[in-house]
This record gives sequence, structure tokens and C-alpha cells, in this order.
Amino acid sequence: MTQEYHQARPHSRAIKIVGILIIAALLVSMLPQFTQVASAQTCSKKYTVVAGDTLSSIAAKYNTTVQVLADLNDLTAPYVLSVGQVLCLPSTAKEITPTPKPGSSSTSKPNYDMSVTRDGTRITLKVASFPANSNFHVRAGEALRFPGWTRIGKMKTNKNGSGEATYGLPQGLRKVPVYFLCLKNQITDKLVCTKVTQTVVNPRATAKPTARPTLTPTP
Repeated sequence: MTQEYHQARPHSRAIKIVGILIIAALLVSMLPQFTQVASAQTCSKKYTVVAGDTLSSIAAKYNTTVQVLADLNDLTAPYVLSVGQVLCLPSTAKEITPTPKPGSSSTSKPNYDMSVTRDGTRITLKVASFPANSNFHVRAGEALRFPGWTRIGKMKTNKNGSGEATYGLPQGLRKVPVYFLCLKNQITDKLVCTKVTQTVVNPRATAKPTARPTLTPTP
């Protein structure tokens, strides 16, 4: 009996070692799950990254710092984010809503004002409600397309977004009933146009008939 006992003992140890290894492997495989559960418990607020987001813009939006977000989400410089990525926010995070300026609306469009008066071959352009202290190229054309347009001068608005200047009207636009006058922002390239209607006088219609000389027969 004693001999049989000593032979069975190594086999029993092998079984125990295998069992310990299996248990250890199970514990290791469950560690990420425990980590995720712990992260989920500490992540009271979440944010999903959208196109154009940076860690600094998200930090500014939720009144926190880049370092806090980086530590909370195990991020390292240069903090590269991907669209759809879910970030944890601190429990104190609060979204900051930009306060609109008095008299402005985020949904309203700028109400640009342009008026044109003509005196012979020259026109006077007056503008209001434009960007303040901005420089513009002034262009004129018979249709809303750039080929064939003529740059007739420049305009600079004052601190109130207003301006006035006089230009020579191109020869080809002096006898057309309709043309367009546009201001192009030199910084943003934004184009603002107005349609100008003018009365065209037909010289033939207003010209007085020429009197023909009367021939008197010679006696």
C-alpha cells in the first residue's frame, strides 16, 4: 500500500499545478473587465468626439483642463482623438454656452445695406451694416458671373460698418437697364452684391427731327 501511495503522489501534484494555472489564467482574463467596471463607475459623465474636436476645445467647452481629461482617459501627448471616441468627463464638468452679443442672434443673417446713385458717368455707393474696419474690392458686371466683370475700385468701412465712395461707371454698363455691383471682402473673400436698375434713354427717341430746307422755285 505504501508503494502505491508514493506512485500516486506525483500525479496528484501535477493535477494541482494545472488547476492553479487555470485559475490564474481566468483571473488574468477577468482583469480588463474589472478595470472597465471600475472606469464606468468613476466616469459619471461622457462625451462622444465629433469632427473638428480637440482635447483643448472639449476642455474649454466643459470648463475643465486638458490635463484633467488626459489623466481621466489615460491619454498622452499629442492627444490624438478619433470621431466616435467616448471620453470620460469629470463629475464637475458643465457645458458652457456662448452668450450672444446684445442685439445679435445666432440664427439671423447679416442685413447688409447697399445703395447706389448715378450722376452722369459716375456712381456713388453707400454701404451700412457691413463688417467694421474692413477692406473690400468693388466690382461691377452685367450678370452674376465673374467673366466680364470689372473692378472699379475699393471700399473701406468705418468702425460702424458704414462707407461711401464714388467710382466711374464702366462704358459697357452705362447703357444697360440692369447691372450688378458687388463688394468682395479682401480677407474672407465673402461676396455681397446688389442689383442696380437704371433708366436708359434712347437717343433716337428723344432726338428732335431735323428740319429739311425748303426749296423756293426761281421765277
